[in-house]
This record gives sequence, structure tokens and C-alpha cells, in this order.
Amino acid sequence: MMSKQFYFVIALAIIVVGFLLFMLPFEHIYHDGRGLELKVQQLIRQKKQKDLQLALKQYEIETLKGRQQQRLPAALESNKMIIFAQSKLSEIKTLFNQGKCNEVVDMAQAFEQKYSFHEKLAEVILLKADCYYRNREYELALLTFAKLIDAYPEAIETALAILKMAEILQILGRDDESFEILKIIERHFVDQKEILNLARELANKIGRKL
Repeated sequence: MMSKQFYFVIALAIIVVGFLLFMLPFEHIYHDGRGLELKVQQLIRQKKQKDLQLALKQYEIETLKGRQQQRLPAALESNKMIIFAQSKLSEIKTLFNQGKCNEVVDMAQAFEQKYSFHEKLAEVILLKADCYYRNREYELALLTFAKLIDAYPEAIETALAILKMAEILQILGRDDESFEILKIIERHFVDQKEILNLARELANKIGRKL
């Protein structure tokens, strides 16, 4: 006969097996619940990351828009200044052609102060110097032509300024100085045939030859 201890072990085993069978569905639910929790956490992380990316993108858009809005007024202001300068230059030329030299000098001086960056500033200085010449203010004309030559040695107007200086020096009876300046034209402006021919004519007037 089997002992009581044997029956006790069998009964205990049955109880354990029954308990495990009873807990099996709950274990499944536990694992499913844990998986669902992980899935939810993953979705939350993805949403946070997406929201962060959208926020950064919006920040970039707003920052770029702000920079563009800052640059736009400056660009418009610069464009207005260029257009206004062109208008003033046209007015100075018109006055010069009309022989209104006093007005040309005043406007040219204002133009120099306000539009020192302008690409046509050499032309404005030349017109002012030529007006001094027309008004027989020879010393002022010489100084202004010299200023043009010093500031814009490569400008188209430079050769004409040198020629005008030579002519003024002849008027003032300073023929030797005039001829020295004319030789500069011969050496450095041989490609400007018209200016070179005028320089030779001036040299002939004082009995010199280039």
C-alpha cells in the first residue's frame, strides 16, 4: 500500500499544476499588457520627436522670414538711393549743357558728399572742374582736375582732365609745366586718339612737338 506521504506529494503536485493552469491566461494578459504599454510609449516618443521637428522647422521659417523682412527695407532704401543719385546726375548734366555752371558746382559738391560710392562720381567732378574753367576760376579748376586724377587714375575722364590742366597752364603762361603734362598723355593714353591729337595741337601752340 502506498504511504500517506505519497498521497500528500500527489495532491500537492495537482494543486501546483492547477494553480499554474489557472494563472496561464493572466500571464498572457500580463505580457500583452506589457507589450501594449511599450507600444504606447514608443508612439509617444515618436509624436514628441515629430512635434519637435515641426517646432524646429517653424522656428527656421520664422527666423528666415524675420531676416528677409530686415534685409528688405535696407535693400529698398539702397535701391531708392541709387535711383535718386541717377536722377541728380542727369540734372547736373542738363544744367551743364545749359551753361548754368554755378548751379552745377553747387549740385556737384552736394553729390560728392552724399554719393561718394557712385560709379559716375568721376564724371561729376569733371563737370564741376570744367565749370570752374568756364568761369575762368583757373586755380580752382586745376585743383579739381588734380583731385579727379588722383582719385580716379584709371577712369576714362582722367585723360581729359590732364588735357584741360595743360590748357589752363598755357592760359596762365606756364608753358613748360603744360608741356610736361602733355607728355604724360603721349606716354599713357596712346589708345585715346582724339585726346592725343588734341594734346599735339596744344603742344604746337607753344612751339613744342609730341
